[in-house]
Amino acid sequence: MMLRPTQPDDLPELAAFLQANGVACTISTLGWKYPGLTGGSGSPVRSWIAQVEGRIVGHIGVVPAVIRDGRRSASPAPAGWFMDWMVRDDLRARGIGVFLLREAAKHHPVLMTIQGSADTQRVLPQLGWFACDDLSLYKLNLAAGAISVNASLPQRTAAYLAGVLWLHPVTHRPPHGWHLLGSGPSTEAPSWNLLSDAIRRLEATVPDVTARCPHTAEFLTWWLGSHPTRAYRLILATDATGPSGYVIWRWSSRADGRKDARIVDAGAPWDRPDVWRWLLGAVTAECQAGGGLQVGCLAGRRSPLALALRANRYLPRQTLPLWLSPGFGPADAGTHWHATLADSDIDTAAAV
Repeated sequence: MMLRPTQPDDLPELAAFLQANGVACTISTLGWKYPGLTGGSGSPVRSWIAQVEGRIVGHIGVVPAVIRDGRRSASPAPAGWFMDWMVRDDLRARGIGVFLLREAAKHHPVLMTIQGSADTQRVLPQLGWFACDDLSLYKLNLAAGAISVNASLPQRTAAYLAGVLWLHPVTHRPPHGWHLLGSGPSTEAPSWNLLSDAIRRLEATVPDVTARCPHTAEFLTWWLGSHPTRAYRLILATDATGPSGYVIWRWSSRADGRKDARIVDAGAPWDRPDVWRWLLGAVTAECQAGGGLQVGCLAGRRSPLALALRANRYLPRQTLPLWLSPGFGPADAGTHWHATLADSDIDTAAAV
């Protein structure tokens, strides 16, 4: 077996390998995800393959990031989210996946992932990784139709009553001097270039004790703003000083053609819970107006984002562990995470 960095000539075979293992990608989407492999400069993602007899049998990719835990250090530490980690079915349980993960760890002192497959959750503890159970997937049903078509009569009745009593967005008045850019069916989308101003202003308000993975405007613009489908929508919140908050969201399709929405990333001044509530409420109302049945969002359970979601009637539906490699060291009981950007099916994200 040979491990090595992925090369441009590997893209056709890599695309076929990933497709065979359930990743809906093409050479084109791989060119977006790994721009350094198609002649692009400054690729923020690295990729390694495992080969046996000259054929690709395993792969791992890493999106470089930073991780910051104010309880440990004032400075962020280099890290990375790993993705597309897989081994050919007939060669699993032979250590190939572990070798790939260790190769990626050589280049990133701290690696991270959220939840992961059953194999991931089995292997990572054996390698000394630990899980922080501080994240939840929050969801809000926007219509009675959000319940499965196979639901029983009592479930359908309960869903109808919920639609009458509960399934409507909470209206929050805009904080004084604040307004939205990019919200509403006739509103032109704001420029992603304005994200840098919003992030710079909100970063100045983050408490030192927060544990998080801050995102740069450059990363969000590349990863979401330039996604091949152009599916990701940006809403900015501005006050008298300019853009100071944002939400990035997208539609997703159900098997029957109906659609849900997913809030992928959000930020606002940490000392302004009223701005968080209003911003999330406005996005929720837009999702319902567009015919969405359900909205989902990942958040640390004690983060400003989670508080704003609960204020807008979102409920925690599932705990998703944040896995951290041994390079970070165990998080103590007082560490509260703020995490977003868990768009698990980014390869198939498509505008509806």
